[in-house]
Amino acid sequence: MHSRSHPYLGSVEPEEISSDPLGFLLSVTRQHGDIVSYESYGRSVTLLNHPSYARHVLQSNAKNYTKENTPDLLMLSPMLGQGLMTSVGDSWQRQRRQLQPLFHRHRVESWVEVMGELADETVEKWRDWQGSASPLDVSDEMTQLTVRILCRTLFGTDLPDQSGNFSEAVAALNQSMAHYDPFDANAQRRFQEARAELRAMAESIVGQRRGCPYARDDMLASLFGGERNEGESGEAFDRRIKDQVVTFLMAGHETTAKSLTWTFYLLSQFPEVAEKTRREIDFQLGDGEPTAKELDGLEYCRKVHQEAMRLYPPVWSMTRTSCSFDEIDGYEIPAGELVVVSPYALHRHQDFWDQPDSFIPDRFGASHEEECEPFRFIPFSGGSRVCIGRHFATLETRMILAKIVRNFSLSRPQRGPVEPEALVTLCPKGGMPLWIEGAHHNNHKA
Repeated sequence: MHSRSHPYLGSVEPEEISSDPLGFLLSVTRQHGDIVSYESYGRSVTLLNHPSYARHVLQSNAKNYTKENTPDLLMLSPMLGQGLMTSVGDSWQRQRRQLQPLFHRHRVESWVEVMGELADETVEKWRDWQGSASPLDVSDEMTQLTVRILCRTLFGTDLPDQSGNFSEAVAALNQSMAHYDPFDANAQRRFQEARAELRAMAESIVGQRRGCPYARDDMLASLFGGERNEGESGEAFDRRIKDQVVTFLMAGHETTAKSLTWTFYLLSQFPEVAEKTRREIDFQLGDGEPTAKELDGLEYCRKVHQEAMRLYPPVWSMTRTSCSFDEIDGYEIPAGELVVVSPYALHRHQDFWDQPDSFIPDRFGASHEEECEPFRFIPFSGGSRVCIGRHFATLETRMILAKIVRNFSLSRPQRGPVEPEALVTLCPKGGMPLWIEGAHHNNHKA
C-alpha cells in the first residue's frame, strides 16, 4: 500500500504562530484539511485535526507517542517538577496507580458537602458585592474558589495564610510559560517569584502534615505512604511529594476555574440560556443542599458546561513526539515528529459540528455520547492519560454552577466578545469582569 501525501506548508515563522495561535490552528485546518505538516521552532510538526487521528495518537497507538521532548513538557516541567502531569513511562504509571483510588466516584462524591460549603462562602461574598460601583473579576474568583476546594478535599487544609495572592501567581506563571524567553531577565524574575510562591505553599501544606501524615485519608496520606524509589534519599522523596502537591495545586484547579469562567461568560451573553439553567436548578434542587445524585441529574447544566468547554477548552493544545515511524490513515509520520492535536480546532471542526462557532448547548443531547465519535470532544484529553480528576471536576463544576446561577444574574460591562488568550490554558484576555445582580426566579416549573 502506498502512503498518502498530505499538505506541507514549508517553514512557518514562529511569530506567525505565537502572535495568534488559535487563529493559526483554525486557518490551517480549515484551509488545508485534517493533517498538515510544517517546520517551525527547528522541529518538523504534523497537525492532526480528525477524531480518528486524535484517537490513534492518544489511545490506539499511544505507546508510540510520548510527552518527552514536547513543548508541553518543556513548558510545564520548570513549574511543576516531576509530578503526574509531567512524568512519563514507568514513573507516570506508578504515580497514576498510586493516586487513582483517590478519584474513584465514591471518594469524590464524599466531598460534595465541602464543595457546597465553600461555594456558599463565595455566594455570601458576592451578595456583599452586589450594588458595587465596579464589576467583579469572575476569573479571579473561580481561581480562588477552586483552589480552596482542592486544598480542603485533597490536602485536608485551607489555603495557607502566607500564600499571598494565589491568583496573581497563577496568572504570572501562565504568562511566563506561554511566552517563555530565557533572555528576558524581567520575565525570568517574575516567573521565579511566582514559582517560589507556589513552592512555598506546597512546603506549608506538606509541612503541616509531616508530624501526622496519616491524620486524614487523603492525597497527602497516600503520598507519604508511597514507596521510595531504590536509592532515593529522604530529601528526594520529600521533593517528590511537593512536586505532586504543586502539580495538583495548579492542574487540579486551573482547568476547572477556566471552564467555569467561560461558562459564566457565555451565560452572561445568552440570558435565555441562563434562565433555562436557573429553572432546571430551581426545579431539581429546590432550596435544599444538593446531593451528588441530584447534581448528576442537572442535564441542562451538563449541556451548558460541555458546550462552554467545546468552544473554550481550557487545554487548547496537546503535543506528543512519535517514538518510531507510524502511519495514520495512510499518511506517514516519521520517527521524532512533533504531533499536535488541538481540542480548540477539533471542537470547531465544520464536518463534525453544526454551526461550530455558535453557542448551542442542546447539541449535547442524550444521543451525543451514543452516536458520535468520542474523540471529536476531548476537553479532558483521552486514552490512558485522560484527566484523572475529570469526575471531581464535573461534580465541582455542577455544584458551583448550581450555587451561582441560583443566586445571581451576570452581565458584562463591555460590548463585544471576550478575546481568548492561548497561554498554558485558554484564558480570557484581561480577566472576566462581570456585573453581579440578584437572580429573579420564575415560579413556573420547567
